[in-house]
Amino acid sequence: METDASVSTQPSHSPSTPSPVVREGDICIVDFGETLYFLRACRAGKDNQIKLGQKGKVYTTGLINMPYGAVIEVKNSRIVRTEDDLITPLLNLEEKEEEETEKCDNRNLVDDNKSQKTTMDDINKLREEGKTGQDIVSQLVSNSTSFSGKTAFAQAKYIKRKLKKYLPRARVLRCTSATVCDLYFKKDAMRYMSLRPDSLAQILSYANVYAGAQVLTFDTISVVTASLVERMGGYGRILNVFSSQDPPHKEVLSKFNFDYKRLDVLKFVSAYEIFGEGAGREVKDLDACDDEKQKLKGQGWPVPLMEHTKEVRM
Repeated sequence: METDASVSTQPSHSPSTPSPVVREGDICIVDFGETLYFLRACRAGKDNQIKLGQKGKVYTTGLINMPYGAVIEVKNSRIVRTEDDLITPLLNLEEKEEEETEKCDNRNLVDDNKSQKTTMDDINKLREEGKTGQDIVSQLVSNSTSFSGKTAFAQAKYIKRKLKKYLPRARVLRCTSATVCDLYFKKDAMRYMSLRPDSLAQILSYANVYAGAQVLTFDTISVVTASLVERMGGYGRILNVFSSQDPPHKEVLSKFNFDYKRLDVLKFVSAYEIFGEGAGREVKDLDACDDEKQKLKGQGWPVPLMEHTKEVRM
């Protein structure tokens, strides 16, 4: 994968250091635990809404100047930062005595969906009044007839489940080779060849990729190429061979927020320019052994392509 070259790989510039905060126009990852999303921080004054699955639409203006690693909440379709952790217990469960703990062992609980007095209409009314997710969960806990009879573990589990539903919290992550690969693996593993972050790390390690290296790559899922650009840090050269009409890496590369200095090491070349003539001779030799194809060619089929059609198809 690595090739030698006599051309100097030292750039005439110094690649910029990644920003510690989300800048205007940057793309970041919000991790809700089970699901991850790409979000672009909209420019100030342009409150464009982005849909977050079942969590509804949110404005991404709040992501601007948000430090990476911060915990955020979605309140009234707005992204706000919270100083708490991802999951903060809503109620301070007091330590119970052994006798009281023995009584609360879930033996008398009946799953008949009648223990909760709060209805969905009540929850929607609380949302219209501007109540927070903690207020809604507090209402659910106080109106549950079976909550007091549960064990401390069952109570904490119940609160955690309701907090995830009514008080979604996420962590803001930087788009790196590990986080982007993890998102694609969880989102659509088959489309990205089931590539996990640990497998990607092994590929980069076995290929001996480092800053200043000369790398030749043929990548159809774009994640490996973007990871090469990140690891080399603007030093060296990457020659990417693609077989499609255009390089397929633009979408994935845009997720990493690379500046032009880091992308300057990446060069593209079409596979047809390298293997086109050789592939044509190989097909011609195979066709010579096929009597049926030779008979069709004698009848003028298939019709030869015009020069402008060849350029479009290639």
